[in-house]
Amino acid sequence: MAKSKNEDRLGGHNKGLGAWAARLEDCFKLDEVPDGWATIRDIAESAGASVDTVRKRVEGMVVKGEADKQTFNTDTKTGIKPVAHYKLTA
Repeated sequence: MAKSKNEDRLGGHNKGLGAWAARLEDCFKLDEVPDGWATIRDIAESAGASVDTVRKRVEGMVVKGEADKQTFNTDTKTGIKPVAHYKLTA
């Protein structure tokens, strides 16, 4: 029976790697971002302000309870990564 690439790379010791792959699979799934949630970059572009300025102000709003923060896995220029999104509270 032929060895897989992983078996060759690991010297034939492929113990428990299936469990790792199953756990990590969730890390690479895209989340559906609900309406009303936006990234700092989106908010900055909409407001015509710098990302740094908006980040400071929005994080302050989160502390005061004026905005919510949640992380969603999104497709970025460098791959699927968790990205903070913000939504104004009611």
